[in-house]
Order: sequence, then structure tokens, then C-alpha cells
Amino acid sequence: MGAFLQTLPLKLLLPEIQLPDAVAELVISSITLDSRMATAGSLFFAVQGSQANGQAFMAQAFTAGALVALTDAEAGVVTCEFDHGWIIAIPNLAANISEIAARFYGLPGQELKVIGVTGTNGKTTCTQLLGRLYHALGERVAVLGTLGYGAIGSSLTDTGMTTPDAVQTQRILRDLRQRHVRHLAMEVSSHALVQHRVTAVPMQTAVFTNLTRDHLDFHGDMESYGNAKLNLFRQLGIVRGVINLDDPFAVTIQNQITNIPLITYGIKSSGADVVATEVNYHDAGIQALISTPWGKGELRSHLLGEFNLSNLLAVVATACSEGFTLVEVLAAVATLEPVPGRMQRIDVKADVQVIVDYAHTPDALRAVLSAARLHCKGRLWSVFGCGGDRDSGKRAEMAKISAALADCSVVTSDNPRTEDPQAIIENILTGFNPGDTYSANPDRKSAIGQVIAEAKTSDLIVLAGKGHEDYQIIGTTKYPFSDIAIARAALVQRMGGGT
Repeated sequence: MGAFLQTLPLKLLLPEIQLPDAVAELVISSITLDSRMATAGSLFFAVQGSQANGQAFMAQAFTAGALVALTDAEAGVVTCEFDHGWIIAIPNLAANISEIAARFYGLPGQELKVIGVTGTNGKTTCTQLLGRLYHALGERVAVLGTLGYGAIGSSLTDTGMTTPDAVQTQRILRDLRQRHVRHLAMEVSSHALVQHRVTAVPMQTAVFTNLTRDHLDFHGDMESYGNAKLNLFRQLGIVRGVINLDDPFAVTIQNQITNIPLITYGIKSSGADVVATEVNYHDAGIQALISTPWGKGELRSHLLGEFNLSNLLAVVATACSEGFTLVEVLAAVATLEPVPGRMQRIDVKADVQVIVDYAHTPDALRAVLSAARLHCKGRLWSVFGCGGDRDSGKRAEMAKISAALADCSVVTSDNPRTEDPQAIIENILTGFNPGDTYSANPDRKSAIGQVIAEAKTSDLIVLAGKGHEDYQIIGTTKYPFSDIAIARAALVQRMGGGT
């Protein structure tokens, strides 16, 4: 991340708080949520987190040179028991961190045209496609999400999560502006919306892809999960929304969000503003006619499957609503390549096909298997697992989907984390019926190799769940692991060492 040298008196970061003169003039040189990152002149957010309370780490921050620690309590200032620090209490601190961070970094979001994308599935694909599309149209554009952040045309920097914390998000926005980026397509997770990570990020366009079961271990129920997504359409600076009319939750959005125009898209919904007809799914991709408020045209894409056509319609609707012509948008769409780990076909010439996809929810698995079937001339294999320490209720459901849509199912480990891998597999197996064709192998590498070796000519194998990830989490440790690399090696071995 590029260097950002900034110092501000505390009174400019906390204009709403009446501070003693000596405190108001304190010069802050950095801000952090992590006490281990505190240095001389830091402001430390001692906020209650999901794992620990930041107040327990104030001593560490002050010892490292922090001048101020903000806590969540009734407003006021108290003298810290340390020689060089002040504790300032801010009501509802978590909801204010984004704004304080934005002030420190010079309100970088006001200099960017931001598109926020939310939904259970499709966030990464849509943001990546939007970034590449705008780049093809000559714009200086960046992406921020699961794959990392950075300007299109340069390498991405990993952040470790879909939407970074409030401080890191503002730091990234400033970094992108220093790189002369003008447009940003960013993934906005439901966690981020509930935890106020993007409160002070102005967004012009909010995009909704879909709402299906996921993260219920965090949200509790689907109603709360959906309400979290709705917050994106109430975002600071919002001008318009782009929503998937094929998803039932679109009606809720239309009923709840009435202060901005909502542009709809769909494949099955003929009443959508942007709709695809005469769709042809073929070995090389997708071809369709689309009708939009900006005219009609032919869409051609190298991407595979129905859900990717839906993603493309979201991209077209967004770009055209932001002022690009349909003709130039469709020309650019034809140049877009698949996103890493999203319906990614392994590039080894072999008598079987292998597709790697990040699908780790029931709806995503259903979508990827349905899409793969359109391109499968032999048997369709489904290799999948479920992550540990996550919503266990979806495990049997994913087995039912795999049994219904694939010819052969192989259950293996995903990221078991601190759960017993075999116990997770046993949970999944309860979703199969006695007549279903399935097997189980907890060793993911072995499972992938075995399926690729046993598949018959013209079979298609879907490796679902990990997509772009280059690691596997067992216990609390990340081990190097790539479905893509393992599949490539197994295909080369199947073909006798060829390429």
C-alpha cells in the first residue's frame, strides 16, 4: 500500500466532541484498530470486536506510543493512568469509526465513483467484470473484494476478507486515489454492512445479485440477513440501484427502497428493464439478445452458464446506467475472460473437462452444476465439501442438490477449521438417499486425483467450494492448497505427462 503521510490535530477528527484545549491540539499521525500496529502519535480504536474487547489492549497501545484511545461509552474524556495517553469515550463508537477514518485519510471516497455489489453469490464475478469492462472502456478503475484490491492491470493486494475493516477500507481508498483511480467496484458483504465498515464510503450505484442461505451463523435468520443487504441501498451518496428481478428478494427491495431509481435485470423475468432472450449456451460461452432502456443488442461472452449470464446483465445494466452506451458496453463484454476460481476451466488439453468454482452455498452449488450440465457431453461429477465452524444447516442441503444435478458426487473436505473433517462429511452425507451415487474421501487432494483418474472421456468434473483459494484451513493453520494446481497436475498425469 502506498505511503500516506498525514498528521491532524485531534479536534479535526472529533469535531463533535468538546475536548480540553490540550487534548484538542494533540497531533495524530496514524490510526489503528490493532494495538500491535500502534506507534508514536497513534489513535487507537479500543472497540469491542467479535473476538476480543479492544479496551483490554489499551495499555499495549499506549506503551507503543499511542496518544489517544477511543472507547465505546458515554461521551467524555478521562485522564489515562498512563503518562502519555488519553481515553476518550465515544457513544456508538463502532458506527463512527468509518467517518473518523475517512476524515484522517482526507475523505478519499468523495474523489471516487464507487459501485457497491452485494449478494450471497456473484459479488466477486460482478466486481471483477465491472473493473475489466471499465478498463476496456478506457477508465482508470480498481476493484476491492475477495481476491484483494488494486487497479485493473496491476497485481491485487490481499486484505484477508471480502470487505476490510473500516480503517483499512479508508486507507485503501486513499491509496487508490494516490494511484489516480477514478472508479471502484467493491464487494460489500452483509457482515460489513452490519458492522459499519463502509458507513463513510460514498457510493453512486448499489448492485444486488441474489439472496440465498449463507452466514446464518452470524445473522441468525434469513430476514436479518436480507435486512443487512438492504442497507447498501441506503448508503451515503447513493444515486441508483441495480437489482436481480429473478431473485424473490428483489420485491422486498422495491417495496423498501423508494427514494432512488431501481434498474432491474433478469433472464426469467420478462418485465425486467434489462432482459436476455434467445439464449444459446455453447462450448465457447454464451450468446443472447438483450433488450434494455438504452436499446437492443447481441451479447457474446466467453463465460459459461446461466448464472454468469445473470452477472453479465448486472454489469451491462450498471455500466449503461452510469453513462456508457450499449454498443460500447457489449463490445467490451465480448473481450472479458472468466474470473479466477469462478467457473474456471482448467487449461490442460485432456479428454475430460475440469471446472473450478468457489461455490460453497446450496444456491451457488445448484447454479454451478446447472451451468456445467449445459457444457457436459458425458457424466457430470460434483466434488465438494463444507467449511467448518460455519452454518451446519446447509450441509445436507448441498448433498441433496449434488445428488439431484450431478451423476456422481464425491464429498471431501473444504476448510474444516477447528471441526473434525470426518464429522463435517458425516453431516453432509445425511442429505443423500440410498439410491444416490456418491462416495466420500476426507483428503481433498486424493479425492480430486481419484476423480480425474476415474472419469471417462467427455466427462466434466466440477471442483466446488474453494475456487481461487491457495490454502486449506485445518485447525487454525493455513496450509498451501490449490484446487487449480492439483487439478492441472492430475490432468497432466491422466494424459501421460502431456500438456
